[in-house]
Amino acid sequence: MRPCYINATGGMRIRLDGPALSIHAPGQAAVLTPLSRISRVIISGSPECSAAVLLACAERGITVTFLHTDGAIRAHVFGQSMAENDLFIHLRDLLDRPDWPERYQLWLESAASRARISICRKLGIKPDSLTLKQICLGMNQYMEQFVSASHRDYLQRRLRGMCSNLVSQVIQDVGLDKKYSRYFEPRLDIPGDFTNLVSLSLQAPLLEWLRRQPTGKRIDDRDVVALFERHSRRLENLTRRLSSRLHAFLIEMI
Repeated sequence: MRPCYINATGGMRIRLDGPALSIHAPGQAAVLTPLSRISRVIISGSPECSAAVLLACAERGITVTFLHTDGAIRAHVFGQSMAENDLFIHLRDLLDRPDWPERYQLWLESAASRARISICRKLGIKPDSLTLKQICLGMNQYMEQFVSASHRDYLQRRLRGMCSNLVSQVIQDVGLDKKYSRYFEPRLDIPGDFTNLVSLSLQAPLLEWLRRQPTGKRIDDRDVVALFERHSRRLENLTRRLSSRLHAFLIEMI
């Protein structure tokens, strides 16, 4: 199963054709994609999408994410929760503690420290020589050797949008479904915090990818999607490890 990326053009329609999605752009033949081969759907732009499509995806546990053209998320449509464990219960117990912000921040800082060490290793930097903020600032400045600041920011937003979609799917799989949103928000933003951490793992590959692009080459959105897909399995595993580490932290604390 693989993600289905749809970059909507004017007049595009998405319909349900039996057990498949029918994607039709004006002047082109419809493209059929069997639902059985789709792990999630990511739609950029504003196509005409039928309710039957969304319901069929929901029934099969396929998350549909709608993105603005700049990569920012417009909406998620979640399918059935694939699995549940007691992570929700432990998070609820955490929020019953008066010191929960400090406790959760402690775990978040530990996770960010792991991300900093990983980036340092990939870049050949001594782990204790720079803060995470300094590393990210330095990488952003270095990227401007290859792309403009505005184009760099677009790439970051686009990749973050895809990371957010992946994170949302994984945390639903581990049991943080709609009841999570109702109970925890706005006090706790696990999808946002996980997306920040997972996005950090893409910075070194993005830097290396930009460095290898031919001078003056126009970067197509399909190239950005391909970059993300090359690392999607690793990012999914990273998200699952973050969930497991948070779960272990909560069990030990509570």
